Amino acid sequence: MLSRFEINKDTKKGGQSMYSPHVHSYCELFYLLKGHCDFLLADKTFSLIEGTIVLIPPNILHKTTYTHNELCERINIEFTYDYVSNLDKCFGNLWINTNSFSNFIYIKPEYREPINDQLDNLINETHIKDIFSDYLIKINFESLVLQLIRIREEPSVFTINNNTIIVDKSIKKALQYIDNYYYENITLTQIADILGLNPSYFSNKFKTINGIGFKEYLNMIRIRHAEQLLIETNLDITSIALQCGFESSNYFGDSFKKIHHTSPTQFRKLKGNIK
Repeated sequence: MLSRFEINKDTKKGGQSMYSPHVHSYCELFYLLKGHCDFLLADKTFSLIEGTIVLIPPNILHKTTYTHNELCERINIEFTYDYVSNLDKCFGNLWINTNSFSNFIYIKPEYREPINDQLDNLINETHIKDIFSDYLIKINFESLVLQLIRIREEPSVFTINNNTIIVDKSIKKALQYIDNYYYENITLTQIADILGLNPSYFSNKFKTINGIGFKEYLNMIRIRHAEQLLIETNLDITSIALQCGFESSNYFGDSFKKIHHTSPTQFRKLKGNIK
């Protein structure tokens, strides 16, 4: 596929709607700056409020409808994966996909100004046609995506309930528990019991909200702490694996490769700690 990056900022009137749902081979970032709209993603429709961003992966059916009697302002960015390729190299394709695509991200009012400034800079840069512009667009866009992922990882987790974005308190507690006790033998059933939820219901709810299963999320948090130990200490791989909650160094290695596409030992060498 040819490289693609297009950004547009426009307004929509109440009653406007796309003729039909559509798909495309590139990715899309949709940001509702002002107003409200209905957003079809795959087989579900959600009511979005201003300050909401969603990153849509390729080949996913979607459609926007503006039903409220108001002017709505939005930004659309259409881009190919090469515009986030450096993030893949640093964090791994699985991590980037599970932490960004198909997740609704709510930007609180106090965080919107720097995000909006970054988007305005991107818009301005697309009008500059020189040897630097494409590279500046790429690094600025990757910075924006990382900022959005950072915002999403804050304690307030936004989900969909009755087609409205709200804070889900049970999932918030679950994520906080994992962050605090990742090094212990945590199980899905254990956390479901703490929350007073049926394990099967909790498992489905966790994946629906976070876009990633409970075990995958737990491993991702453990690996994040392992990365720090690999870089900042001389602990051997087995010690790091056990200290971060993995049952064996082999399982740790397999989980690490799935995210980083390299072994813990190679990761340590690449990051400067060669022991």
